[in-house]
Amino acid sequence: MNPYAAQMFIDGSCFKNPGGPGGIAGILGMPDDENEPEIIFQEGYKSTTNNRMEVLAVIWALEFIKKNVSALRLKGVNSIEIWSDSETAIMCYNRAEIWRTNKWIGAYDNPIKNVDLLKRIITLKNSVHFNRNIYHVPNKSSKATKRVDQLAKEAAKKTMLKCDFGYIKPVVSRSNVEGATELFNATGQRAIIRIFEHTPISRRKDSLFKIKFEILSEETNEKYCAYASNEINSRLDRWHYYDTQFNSEPKNPRIESVNEVDEKEFNAQCD
Repeated sequence: MNPYAAQMFIDGSCFKNPGGPGGIAGILGMPDDENEPEIIFQEGYKSTTNNRMEVLAVIWALEFIKKNVSALRLKGVNSIEIWSDSETAIMCYNRAEIWRTNKWIGAYDNPIKNVDLLKRIITLKNSVHFNRNIYHVPNKSSKATKRVDQLAKEAAKKTMLKCDFGYIKPVVSRSNVEGATELFNATGQRAIIRIFEHTPISRRKDSLFKIKFEILSEETNEKYCAYASNEINSRLDRWHYYDTQFNSEPKNPRIESVNEVDEKEFNAQCD
């Protein structure tokens, strides 16, 4: 055992998997430090899966190491041992480059999931210049694993949850969507929305489009609909996120402008 290695324990969680709120957490114990390991990250996400949270915890662990190389070396640490109870997350860490070479096709020609996270792992592995190894540890096999498991679950229960932009909800059938949406109460507000359907309301070239979406700042899973011009509609993609300006007509809600947002922008507005 390396006496100069720091011990990092990470975990991910998801309630009502898949599609429910999730959380990640990581704690770090320094060599020869008898104090309780320090919490180095703890974040919650609105809608995700358990596997995505487990893999995202690996990403946050690598990002922490990358940002703190100098500080770790000053404390006499020459490597970090990362411990996860997720065999899936460890496999993603070890096989991401192989899957990329195979064009994201796995065994039996099955497509690899969560490619967005795997690409981030590859980038970080190539940019983190510090010794580290990742190991599997049985769930709740020690005080540290129990603690990080609890921290990840607590993160999923936070009031302000970030958005896991890479999570794609299962496609909802048209019949189910029709019954699930209500006319949006437009009062001139702005909101971050995610599109899940947009269809023309007639065959005319200048037809308006009916846009179905959810409001990301809401804790509920309510679905709404509003209308948009062909020009606005041409800028919308399913499951993408937009900073949206609505008109002030509750009985005839219209989307007046949209700007696509990425994860960092959205999370900055949530913090």
